[in-house]
Amino acid sequence: MTDKTNGNHDIFRTSDLPLAAYLDIAGVPLYQVVHEGNGHGVFEFVDEPGREELVKGWYSGQDPIPSAQAFWQQVRLMKRRLEVEIANTKRT
Repeated sequence: MTDKTNGNHDIFRTSDLPLAAYLDIAGVPLYQVVHEGNGHGVFEFVDEPGREELVKGWYSGQDPIPSAQAFWQQVRLMKRRLEVEIANTKRT
């Protein structure tokens, strides 16, 4: 995970699919999905106030997931977004 600046806002990057799904459920805006080759992708989120606490909570187990079903559905959605980005990259 690294932070970078993109235009007018900071970007938080992660290749951790469950974390990406969790951040998406928590309402952190997804900026884009990037295919970085070899089937690997990175989820880039707008780095808003509170994002750091969400990540710390995720890794420490201190921040509960709203519901297991919503979490699993979001993991599948994030995986599909990554697959679409990989397919789009291969076409160019």
